[in-house]
Amino acid sequence: MERVDLLQNKVSGAFAKEAATSTAIQACARPGSNGQAYKNADRVLFITGEITSAGSKEYFNEIVKKELGITNFDRDKLNVGRNAAVTHVSFLYDTVPAAGNTEDWKEIVKTLAFDKAAPGALLNAETRFEDDVKPLIELPVFEMHNTETTQTNDQKFRALGDLRILEAEKSFQFHINVPSGKTGLDVATNRHFFKLVMRVGETVPR
Repeated sequence: MERVDLLQNKVSGAFAKEAATSTAIQACARPGSNGQAYKNADRVLFITGEITSAGSKEYFNEIVKKELGITNFDRDKLNVGRNAAVTHVSFLYDTVPAAGNTEDWKEIVKTLAFDKAAPGALLNAETRFEDDVKPLIELPVFEMHNTETTQTNDQKFRALGDLRILEAEKSFQFHINVPSGKTGLDVATNRHFFKLVMRVGETVPR
């Protein structure tokens, strides 16, 4: 079977397993009040941000809307009808020189390749992606960050042991906790940016 077919089967199983406790996913399994029915599609969700110091910070807070190149979440959530099962995650990184690049971070990330290797201080950072009820993904950056150029794009994603369900209309948070140490992020020289990428099966209109 093709990768997409396998993913669809896996996601469909996850949605069925969660349906008993997830009213949002249950609603998407049948026509809605407007007669709309849904199916699962292979998609990618992402969020970007700028890391400015060591310590813990939440990154959805700085996003005001869904915007091309910044995030395809509906600000800090998924709108009605958008439910997703996360299968794989990847953490991408890039920098620009601090000198001469004073624009708002949202303008800078729109043109970055996100193809650089993260420094040690960031590799050892802890991350937590959660909804307004519970943590969903808790991994250190080194588990999700792979810049090996000889590997395929599929190999650069970290598979999750269990699928994580993102329900429509729940607020999400993404925290990065960067350790402080003798050699931390060189924020005086460079500006540091990340992109968290999640491969998902998402409910979409039929």
